[in-house]
Amino acid sequence: MKALRNLALALMVPALVSSLYAAEKPEVIDEYLPVGKMVEASAVSVLLDESLQPFMEKIDKVFVTLPEKDKKELVSQIVPGQPVPYDERLGWTKEDYAKYLECWNKKKIQEVAPVALGVFSSEDRGIWSLAAVAQQGPLPMSTLKYDSNTKSWISPNGTLALKGDVSYDEWNVYGAWSGKEWTMEKKTILSTLTETIIVGKTKDGKYVYFVYNMSEKNPDNVAIANQSIVLRIPVTSVKGDPLLEKAKAKARQ
Repeated sequence: MKALRNLALALMVPALVSSLYAAEKPEVIDEYLPVGKMVEASAVSVLLDESLQPFMEKIDKVFVTLPEKDKKELVSQIVPGQPVPYDERLGWTKEDYAKYLECWNKKKIQEVAPVALGVFSSEDRGIWSLAAVAQQGPLPMSTLKYDSNTKSWISPNGTLALKGDVSYDEWNVYGAWSGKEWTMEKKTILSTLTETIIVGKTKDGKYVYFVYNMSEKNPDNVAIANQSIVLRIPVTSVKGDPLLEKAKAKARQ
């Protein structure tokens, strides 16, 4: 991780040199992300249990036989990262659904790769640069900047406006967590591009999640591009360990 931090810091030299406003904080995201320093994080993914497969196959078989109206209604009820809601039109019995949830709850979060992450001030007042570096180099979100004047993110594709609060229960693939969401949608005659950022803390206070999604579809709703990256940061890395800080202060006395 030291090599990752060194690489990330090298990439952030212009921002570090131009720290005229280092005393300021990027409001909203400073509650979740490390400011003015690089910390250890991980790119993570969710591994669903194999026991879910028979349930998903059954849903697919029933779904294709339904009228278009029912299909649209059912799709509108599905929330990404959450279990498929109970609906008798999908062939569920209460017993089947209880078993499905039991299998869903066997999901596991696995670390994919170590990442170094930090937010740094720039030459422009109120503009902050995000550094996110894995072993192979900068991650796609390293192109992002945060504007604390407007509480928005700036990407090469445009501006992601603060949509509001988000909250997920224990059935979410990452467990119970809550935070903020930013979104942008750009439509042209050639495609529709959607970009989303969600940053939040787990209910148990152990981790921060940074979720970045970008998708682009053509007029026929066929995917042209798709990126999805989830980073997990220990809260103690962002805020520091209170007990450790007390111990350091005592040692200095």
